Amino acid sequence: MMIEYDDPAVRKRELARLIGIEDRTYVQVDGLDKVYAIADEDLERETMRNSSVHFLRFEFAPAISTA
Repeated sequence: MMIEYDDPAVRKRELARLIGIEDRTYVQVDGLDKVYAIADEDLERETMRNSSVHFLRFEFAPAISTA
């Protein structure tokens, strides 16, 4: 997932506001249960910083895979 802000001041402000977004990102298919993202990040995040790029994966149950 990439979050892009052209303006550096806006980017800094908004990324600070979005700390933890990778833990609240999900996919929901046809009213089935939400599947939350699993962040595959190779870097530890500091509590006061956020990245504009997050590597996410989703583990779908067979019911979702065939929906």
